[in-house]
Amino acid sequence: TTTTTISANGTHVNSAGLITQNTSNVWPLDYDPVTLQPLGRPIWEARTNLFLQSANLANAAWSVGNAVVAAPTRTANQAVAPDGTTTAAQIAFPAVSGGGALSVVFQSPVQVPGAYSASVYLRGSVGGEVVYLSATPDGATYNTTTATLTTSWQRFTVAYTEAGTDFFIQIGVDLRDGAQTAKAAQTIFAWGGQLEAGAFSTPYIPTAGSAVTRAADACSIALGSWFNATEFTVVSEVMLSAATIFTSNPVPWSIDDGTINETITPYLFIGGPESRLYVVDGGAVQADFGAAFTPSPGLVLRNAYGVQANNFAVSAAGSAVATDVTGTLPAVTTLRIGSWPGGQHLNGWLRKLYYSPIRQPDG
Repeated sequence: TTTTTISANGTHVNSAGLITQNTSNVWPLDYDPVTLQPLGRPIWEARTNLFLQSANLANAAWSVGNAVVAAPTRTANQAVAPDGTTTAAQIAFPAVSGGGALSVVFQSPVQVPGAYSASVYLRGSVGGEVVYLSATPDGATYNTTTATLTTSWQRFTVAYTEAGTDFFIQIGVDLRDGAQTAKAAQTIFAWGGQLEAGAFSTPYIPTAGSAVTRAADACSIALGSWFNATEFTVVSEVMLSAATIFTSNPVPWSIDDGTINETITPYLFIGGPESRLYVVDGGAVQADFGAAFTPSPGLVLRNAYGVQANNFAVSAAGSAVATDVTGTLPAVTTLRIGSWPGGQHLNGWLRKLYYSPIRQPDG
């Protein structure tokens, strides 16, 4: 029996390159919005978009103030957004003769300390506009992402740790570096604002007046007669996202009994970096070892895992095989794709998953 749980509050990129709302419990195929090449089946942890008007950056709910120097004009529904609808806001920045911060300021809807990521889709009206996305977690320190816009949509993210005081986010056209430089009038377009608790951004979650939660993606298969409980080999091919590759330990699959006490779980240990195999039987760790790999955004990583009592093996992206020759096997009931009972998720894309009912030879 296969059980798939996909939140309709989430989104993916379709084959035409448009951000598309998910269909409940239908696992989508995600595409690169630029190349239109398939990335794989997305699997993400649960997140909540705390911004209340994600598609309308001209809405009053977004703003508590404007520029230090001069106020931009925000107008709703002026350009086609990444989802194909004409809902992107125009932000027109007036010319100024001196320096300072020429920006739109958005107040954070939360004042709870912790790790957050803010993101927004931006594009230029003519291209060449230099913009920044900045967060101030404590009213003084600025975490900033800066880029030169093109006429194509790009998603910008800034991560920060909220201190619980006077937090706000800015989209601006001048770095806060004290430069006293005249600025010509500039117009940009903005859409798809997201603020989520976590050290990295996840796919866009639409909101329209209230915070919205996307539940964690999940796919599980009950083990049957096809499963060999004494030995097997699994080969997985995943793609790691640029957002998560250095901030989480992705889990491509798990075979377990619904607890962390009986589990066979590989995970990509970014701190190594290694592809590791974690085996627990009766609450006791039987194996926790790995093979090294070199992480990079967009890396397609193919890993092989050999499982048999006193005969475990891991190979990562064609690396030399790492082995562990001691350890028993747990009593298991379920194959989980992209997650395990301990809570971690793949936070990326599953491309392929192969199972063999025998422990294949090393090499």
